[in-house]
Amino acid sequence: MRTMRGDEGRFPVGALITIAVVAAAGFGAYWLLGEMGFLGATQAQVTTSASPGAHEDDDDPRPEWLQDTEYALPAAVEPEDERMPVARTLEPWVWDQVDEDWDLSVIRVGEGDQYTWFSDVQELYLISPTEDYFKVSEFDTTVNRDVVHWDPELTVAWIRRADGSQWEQVIEFDLRTQENTYDFAGTALSTANRVDRGIANLNYLGVQPDGQETWVTYDGTGATTGVAWRDGTQWRASLVRDDIRKAVLQAYSQDRGLPAWFDVDTGRAVYHGVYTAAAGGVDGSTESATPTADHLWLVHDMVADTVTKATVAVPSDDCGPLGGGHAGLFDGDRIVAMCDGEEWLLDPYAGGEPQRR
Repeated sequence: MRTMRGDEGRFPVGALITIAVVAAAGFGAYWLLGEMGFLGATQAQVTTSASPGAHEDDDDPRPEWLQDTEYALPAAVEPEDERMPVARTLEPWVWDQVDEDWDLSVIRVGEGDQYTWFSDVQELYLISPTEDYFKVSEFDTTVNRDVVHWDPELTVAWIRRADGSQWEQVIEFDLRTQENTYDFAGTALSTANRVDRGIANLNYLGVQPDGQETWVTYDGTGATTGVAWRDGTQWRASLVRDDIRKAVLQAYSQDRGLPAWFDVDTGRAVYHGVYTAAAGGVDGSTESATPTADHLWLVHDMVADTVTKATVAVPSDDCGPLGGGHAGLFDGDRIVAMCDGEEWLLDPYAGGEPQRR
């Protein structure tokens, strides 16, 4: 039987102390090398610095619209045509960041041949408040397309297809699915603006004092055929549409609408029609007789949607909106009109005499 000595089976204390000293020295050297930049970042450090949502202070290098989100700015992609902007990848989550501070625009370059196509390239871009471009869609170039208006909450846009004709179709374009809706406003728009599979000559005017979003339809000359309001996906017609149609049937217009002035900021509009009676004297002779004009003036309160007739003094019978069509301007309570080639201020509210502008 073997008798164990007192130190057999025990770990030497001196060896333990030596290992501890060496380990401490090694850790110190590792720490020193790391501080001096000779060692790379640890995996934990890499994960933290690369995490898009880790920014919690004013040093966040991402655009303001991305801050307080978990996303990183998408990668930039060089365009196929160098004349187009460098755009970032349009990730689906980008749409969730979009609000009224963003913009939507069609960009096109080149002249095309002006017969079978009207430009070389035509694309739709979403533009962030910090001017980051995202390509939404590439359009063919057989017609020019322009954004009439868009709704960032619904992520839809109303796109005009212009080919130089007097009747230019407007479609509703879903920005996420890129699907078209042709008849999007139901019966709210004038029948004069119905074209094959949809609507033509529709324009966005702005927002009235009561918050209603105001739109106008017009004929081939730009004269107004009706007014409508949009609330989300719902469209509502103004009563003035029937007044305009009645005036057209009574020959106060040779087209389908009436020249008009709009002041959306105050919710006011004025419409003007002229009926010209045939020339002829009492004895039937037309040699010395001159045509006579009968004027129709309609004053429209767009907030209350009420229409009343007015009497307006004019310097000549050919008074129309400055700029033509429905491009008329207000100057206070007067409207700016072109009469016999000169600018005049007409008073549809108080019936005052016309004033040269």
